[in-house]
Amino acid sequence: MTLTCDCFVENVQYRFCWCPPGTFKMGSLKEEYLKQTCRRGQETLHPVTLTHGFWMLDTPVTQQMWDCIMPKNPSFWKGDLLPVETVMWEDCQRFCKLLSDKLQRKIKLPTEAQWEYACRAGTRTAFNCGDTLNGFQANINGRAEVLFDDDPAKAAGSPFLGKTTPVRSYSPNNWGLFDMHGNVREFCEDTFNPHISHHPAIDPCYKNESSNLHTTRGGSWLYAPIGCRCSTRECGSKENEIGFRIIMEQE
Repeated sequence: MTLTCDCFVENVQYRFCWCPPGTFKMGSLKEEYLKQTCRRGQETLHPVTLTHGFWMLDTPVTQQMWDCIMPKNPSFWKGDLLPVETVMWEDCQRFCKLLSDKLQRKIKLPTEAQWEYACRAGTRTAFNCGDTLNGFQANINGRAEVLFDDDPAKAAGSPFLGKTTPVRSYSPNNWGLFDMHGNVREFCEDTFNPHISHHPAIDPCYKNESSNLHTTRGGSWLYAPIGCRCSTRECGSKENEIGFRIIMEQE
């Protein structure tokens, strides 16, 4: 059963889903790759323990949410229920600070460990819905080859919309979180680190003050399935396929 917490700012609902503390395997298995050349060393499999549970917004931050907090909507595609995009990481930090003040709760970006843990929601497959993903299950480039499936006929007719879609347009994961695969890539708190240790980690968050590259997770409407896996790690800046999701720390 999904445990939720609803907050309101100017009658705009923010629904948070509970992610309990726990340990999981962060990173990817070799078997997740269609071709050996696609294997990425930056997804080294290693155990991670999150000692504190947290509340995660059930969708990416929408433009309706953004407009209640921030003075200007930078999104390329406009719509209240579309995720806000074309944002800078610094913009996301400002949004979190202002929303924290309004709610009197600590709001922040998830670390990428928290993000992957929440995306998996207890699963160990390439995607939280199994080992394959297509354009009927998430807003991705559905015309691309389906992971693990070398029969193009099975991917025929899978859509590629070429733009963002309203949040909650597809099924949620086991913890009630929508759009963890596709729609928009989501900024995390971490500076991007291409060299992930294989050693066990506790509440990790990588910071490098000399770098302005920050981790994005989840892939987007532009990405083939392989780029939207639970473990896919990217970095980015101000693009029309990058948004963000927030967490509310446990009181």
